[in-house]
Amino acid sequence: LIPKESDHTDIAPDQERDLVSFLKDRSRKHADEYQALNYDAIKEAHAREVAARWDNNDVQVDGDEASQQGIRYCMFQLFNTYAGLDSHINIGAKGLTGEWYFGRYFWDSEAFCLPHYLLTNEVAARNLLECRYNTLDAARARAREFGYEGACYAWQTIDGSEDCGVWEYVFGEVHINAIVPYAIYLYTKTTGKKDYLYTKGVEVLIEESRFWAT
Repeated sequence: LIPKESDHTDIAPDQERDLVSFLKDRSRKHADEYQALNYDAIKEAHAREVAARWDNNDVQVDGDEASQQGIRYCMFQLFNTYAGLDSHINIGAKGLTGEWYFGRYFWDSEAFCLPHYLLTNEVAARNLLECRYNTLDAARARAREFGYEGACYAWQTIDGSEDCGVWEYVFGEVHINAIVPYAIYLYTKTTGKKDYLYTKGVEVLIEESRFWAT
C-alpha cells in the first residue's frame, strides 16, 4: 500500500498517521463486508473457485499414481503462489509455504513456470512479462554497476534490484538474462499476440542485446 518509490523511513509523521488511518479504514471495510457472511457461505464460495481452477487446469495421468500426485501437487503450489492479478510481483521461489527466500523471486521463473500459465492462465503469463518490463529500470541500474550497457536482471529480487547475498551468483551468473528474451518469444509464439512484443517487449530485447554486446 506504500508507493514503491517511497521509503517508509522517509514518511513524515503526518503522512504516517494518514497511512495508519487509511489502513484502519480499509480493514474495517473488509471486516464489515464479511460480517454478512458465515463460515458455510465462505467455504462454499472457496470450493467453487477451487473446483473451477481444477476443471480448467487439471492434468491427468493414467496408470501412474505417483506422477499424478506429483503433478497435481505442483499445480496446487502454483495456484497458491501466483494468481496473475498483479504485474508488479512474480512467482516466489519457495511459494507461500516455503521456508526460505522470504518472498523473493528468481531469474528463472519464466523458464519453469511460464509454460504452465501460458496453457492455463494467459493473463498471468502476460503479467509475468509485464513484471519484467516494470523492473527494467532496476535491471539497467544493475548493468551499469557492472560497467555494462543495457539491462541485467537480478538473480534474486523482490522489486527488481539485486537481493542475493551470495557473491558468486550475483557477479558470476550472467547467463541468467537469456531467459527473459526467451520468455517474450515463448509468449508471442504460443499466444500469437504481438502487442507486447511491439511495445514493451522490444524495449526489453534491445536492452538485453546491449548488455550481451558489452
